[in-house]
Amino acid sequence: MASFSTWSARSFAIVLLITTVIGTTLLAVFKPEPAKRPVTPPAPLEIEGYAPQLQNYRVQIRSQGRIEAAQRVELATQVHGVIQSRSANFERGGSFKQGEVLVTIDDADYRAAVMSAIADKKNAQHQLSDAKARSEAAISDWKQRGKGGEPSDFVAKRTQVAAAEAALAAAEARRFKAQLDLERTRITAPFDGSVVSDVLDAGNFVAAGRVLGTVIANNQLQVVLPVSARWRSLLASPGQEPVTVEIRLPDMPEASWQAQITGSVAEIDQQSRQLTLIATIDTQSASQAELSLLVGDFVQAQIQGAMLENVMVIPRQALQEGQYLWAVRDSKVFKTPVKPLWTDADVAVINQGIAPGSLIASSKLGNIISGTRVAVKKNIDPEQLISRVKKP
Repeated sequence: MASFSTWSARSFAIVLLITTVIGTTLLAVFKPEPAKRPVTPPAPLEIEGYAPQLQNYRVQIRSQGRIEAAQRVELATQVHGVIQSRSANFERGGSFKQGEVLVTIDDADYRAAVMSAIADKKNAQHQLSDAKARSEAAISDWKQRGKGGEPSDFVAKRTQVAAAEAALAAAEARRFKAQLDLERTRITAPFDGSVVSDVLDAGNFVAAGRVLGTVIANNQLQVVLPVSARWRSLLASPGQEPVTVEIRLPDMPEASWQAQITGSVAEIDQQSRQLTLIATIDTQSASQAELSLLVGDFVQAQIQGAMLENVMVIPRQALQEGQYLWAVRDSKVFKTPVKPLWTDADVAVINQGIAPGSLIASSKLGNIISGTRVAVKKNIDPEQLISRVKKP
C-alpha cells in the first residue's frame, strides 16, 4: 500500500508540472500584442543666433588705480638755525607758487660768516700780491748779480707765490660756501604746489636735514594702471603713436580726463602676472571745468590699444569656457574651438574657427552635446547684441 501511494504522488506532481509548462507556453504564444505608439522626436531647442562679419576693432583695455602726485617732495633744511618766519601758504592744505619763499631761518650768523669770508679773501689777495712782488724782486736781484740761467723756484720765491695762490683759492671757496649757506636760509618752493603734511612753525630750532613739510606739485598728476601681461602686445610700442587713456571717477562717470602712457615698470608682478603702466594726466582736459582730480582719488581707466584688422567681434557670453563657440549648421549646433585675440567683460575678438557670416548661437545653451537640434527663433544683428551686453 505504501509503495502505491508514493507512486500516485509522483505521478500527480509530474502531471501538474507538464500542465503548468504547457499553459505558460500557450499564454506566451497567444498573448495579445500591445498597441504601438508613434515615437515623437524631442522638440528642437530654441536659441538666438547671429552671423558676425569681418571688421576692424580698436581694443580698449580697462584698468583702475589711484591718483598720485607726479612730484612729491619733503622740503628739508640744508642749514641749521631757528625758523624766523613761515609763509601763511606753507601750512597743511595751503597752495603756493614756484619760487615763493616758504620758510626763513635766522641768518645773522650766516651773514657774519659771509663778511668774514670776504675779509679773508681780501687778505689772501694782499698776501698773493706781496708774494708776487717778492718773487719779482728776487729774480731781478739774481739778474743784477750777473748770474746766468734761470733762478730756482726757491731763489725766485715761486713756492711762496704758489702757496699764496692756494690760500686765495681756499678763501674764495670759503666765501662761496658762506654765501651759499646764507642763501639756504630761505627755503623756496620748487614748483607750483600744495602742502599735504603738518609743518614746523616759527621759533623751532632745526638741524640740517630736518624735514619741514611734504609738498606735491599741482597740475602734475599720474595714475599707476595694472593690466594683464598677456595683453602687452596690444599696446603701442615705443616710437609709435602715444597710447591714450580716458580717466573717469566711478561716482561721476560723466566727467572725464585725458592721459597718456608715459612709462611702465620693467618687471611683471610675480603673483598677479600683471604689467604696471604709468599714465600722466592732462589736468586741463577735464570735460567739466568745475571738477578737479585730487591725489588719492580712485579712478577707472580705459586704455586705447591696438587696432585689430579683419576680425569678428562677438559678445563675450557667446564664448563658452573661453575657448569654443556653438556653430549652427543644418539646424544643429556643434562645438567649435576658437582662440580669441582679445576678450573683456563685453566682447571677444576672433579671426579663425568659423567663416565670416556663419551662424552662431548667442544664447547660453547649458549642458548639451554637439549635434543637438535647434531652432533659431531670432537672428540678431551682432552690433545690437553687443550693445545689449555693454556695461553702462
